[in-house]
Amino acid sequence: MTCAGGQDFYAVMDNSNKLLRFKVTFNSDCSIKSANITCAISLSETHDYEGAAFLNSDTLFLSDEDTPGIHAVNLKTGENRFNLPIPKIFSHQNIVKNQGFESLTLTPDKKTLFTATERATISDGNTTLIAEPFASSTRCRIQKYTQDPTKEGQAQGFSPGSQYLYQTSGVHTLVGQIGLCDLIALDETHLIALERSAAETLDRKPSIRTRIYYIDTTSARDISTMESIKDHPIKPVTKTLLYDNFIFDENGENLEGLCLGPEISPNRHILLGCIDNTDGLHISQTRLVAFELLLSSSPTRPAPRHAN
Repeated sequence: MTCAGGQDFYAVMDNSNKLLRFKVTFNSDCSIKSANITCAISLSETHDYEGAAFLNSDTLFLSDEDTPGIHAVNLKTGENRFNLPIPKIFSHQNIVKNQGFESLTLTPDKKTLFTATERATISDGNTTLIAEPFASSTRCRIQKYTQDPTKEGQAQGFSPGSQYLYQTSGVHTLVGQIGLCDLIALDETHLIALERSAAETLDRKPSIRTRIYYIDTTSARDISTMESIKDHPIKPVTKTLLYDNFIFDENGENLEGLCLGPEISPNRHILLGCIDNTDGLHISQTRLVAFELLLSSSPTRPAPRHAN
């Protein structure tokens, strides 16, 4: 999902060709006041879409897990205008199904784009297991795209650049799987990361735990030239935990999308999240959730607070 400015948002439906535009209003405490779908757009291609990033009134970027790919779509017609180049490390043969480009985000100045794999690529050590034991983590690759200054404002101007290692936290209970579900770019080096740990507890109950981190890529090693980082000591992005809890109830729900919303007051923003009911555990309902994000004048150590 992505904010198109003010109260307007877009969300793409996975394994379909449907894009939804909706309007959300908020209370002064950052909780959701109302939410209504205002438009449905049929896309010219069907994919396992996951991430969305709003460029301008004409163009939206969408990431998919099946190719994997990043597509620029026309918001007026739904037509696929073109695809961004994808580095070889993310080839279809090197991605485990449903663990490709889960996230997509543009910096506020629209000059830098980020995506990331949900879990490690095969060459980077993906276990390919459906479930892993308590505390298991995975090594995701964050891919940065930068815009050619001579093509400023043109969607075609984005090309792949640096890649960074993102080490997830661990599976939160007996057995399950954890992944990087979404990113929010605050600027070209600082982002918000959403992790989801889906597992079963000791008494065999399904459980989904949400973790939100502030991350900094400044001192992370660029791994874009490495065909494999398996068993290599790599300096990852730095992470600061902002939120670690269960959404809505004691079992949690499948918070899969997160985006930066409007500024409610100076340096006080909405983080709007989307829960997907296709969690495989049958515990989630499709709905929205809001967080309060407090930012200093520079993007260092923001502190989101769960609003509703």
